[in-house]
Amino acid sequence: MLGDYTLALQTLENVELGNARALYTRVMACHVSVYYYVGFAYLMMGRYADATQAFVHILTFVSRTRQYHQRQQVDAASKKAEQMYALLAVAVSLSPVRVDENIHAYLREKYGDQQHRIQRGGEEALDVISELYLFACPKFITPNPPNYDAAEVAEPQAYQLRTFLREARLQLVVPTLRSFLKLYTTMGIDRLSSFLEMEPAELKNQLMVYKQRCRQVKWVGGSDLLSGELVPSTDLDFALQMDMIFIAESRVGRRYADWFIRNANKVYDLVVTLENRQDAVAANAGKPLAEAEVVA
Repeated sequence: MLGDYTLALQTLENVELGNARALYTRVMACHVSVYYYVGFAYLMMGRYADATQAFVHILTFVSRTRQYHQRQQVDAASKKAEQMYALLAVAVSLSPVRVDENIHAYLREKYGDQQHRIQRGGEEALDVISELYLFACPKFITPNPPNYDAAEVAEPQAYQLRTFLREARLQLVVPTLRSFLKLYTTMGIDRLSSFLEMEPAELKNQLMVYKQRCRQVKWVGGSDLLSGELVPSTDLDFALQMDMIFIAESRVGRRYADWFIRNANKVYDLVVTLENRQDAVAANAGKPLAEAEVVA
C-alpha cells in the first residue's frame, strides 16, 4: 500500500508460502490476500515469472476449494480472484509462459482480446495495461502529507501506474518479437526489420533488449522471497550471427492427465443430468395430463 515492494516481501520472511498447514491458510480471505499482494509486489518489481506463479497457485486453489468454504468467504475471494485474473493477463502478456489449462482457458475467454492488443505493442497496449491495472491494483496510501500549495495533488495510484508503465514499455518488446521469431528457425535481419517496419540497426538493439528482458530472477523456495536464481523466463531463445538469426524453441510436452480428468468430469456431469431428466420423464409418463403439466 505504501509502494515499497521490497519491504513488503521482507515482512513475509517468517511466513512459509506453500505450506498448507500454515496459520494464514485457515481463513480463505487471508490466504487469498497474502498471495494477491505477493503477486502484485513481484509484478511491480518486474519479476513476472514469480508473479505468474503466485497468481496461478492461489487461483487454482480458489477454483478447487470453492465449495468447501462459507459463502461470505467465497464472495470475497471471488472478487479478489477477478483482480488477480486481470493482473495475470498483464503478466502473461508481458512475459509469455505456460499456465494451467483451466486458467489459460478462462484468460482466453475473458481477456483474450486485451492480451492480443497488448502483444501488438504501441500506445494501444499501454492503454489496455492501464485499464487492467487500475481495475486490479490495491488502494495506495502515501506516508507524506500532500503539497496543498501545488496546483495538482499527485494521487498515489496515478504515481504507481506511471512507474509500472515505464517498466511495461520496455517489456513490450518481448511479446512483439516473440510472435515473429516463433514462426521461424532461421531468419534474416532484413526480413524481420521489414515485418516490424524498423531499421536493421534499431532491430539489433531491440533483440539485445529482448535477450536481457527474457532473463529474470525467479524464486526457488525458502523463506526469503527476494532471493532467487537468474533463469530464462521464456521458452524461445535465439542466437545472432552477422545478419542471421537462429531461433530455438524448447517445447514442453502437454499434460494429458489434467485434460482427461477435466473432460471426464464434464462427461460425468452430462450423464447425471440426462439420467435425472430421464427419471423425471418416466415419473410423469404414468400421471394424468393435468398433473404432469403441474409437475413439469
